[in-house]
Amino acid sequence: MEPYRFYFKYQGVVKNTLETLGFLKTFGIFEE
Repeated sequence: MEPYRFYFKYQGVVKNTLETLGFLKTFGIFEE
């Protein structure tokens, strides 16, 4: 397993998750 490949894949998932949460928070759907 190549660490770098895994890192970039994981980073992309985290980025998408944060963007999704930010989108939901904008509409007040998601509350921390």
